[in-house]
Amino acid sequence: MEYWHKTFPSPRKFKVVASARKALLNVFWDMKGVVHMEFLEQGQTVNSKQYISTLRALKLRLRHVGHNKDSILQHDNACPLTSPQT
Repeated sequence: MEYWHKTFPSPRKFKVVASARKALLNVFWDMKGVVHMEFLEQGQTVNSKQYISTLRALKLRLRHVGHNKDSILQHDNACPLTSPQT
């Protein structure tokens, strides 16, 4: 509960407006900076099939920038990232 003195102006309430456009970006980085980034199409979500495609693109990118085979990928435990296909 907030205390408002009667001489204070009342707090403003802002209207919530839906965003005109949202974008989803997958980013992979190392100590030197961004290694690979990928924007998803409007309305697309990360599922197993899409994430596997992203990992393949990341693998090619890692080869291109010269990372060794001992690189470690750390990601959260979201369902598409932990599925058996991935």
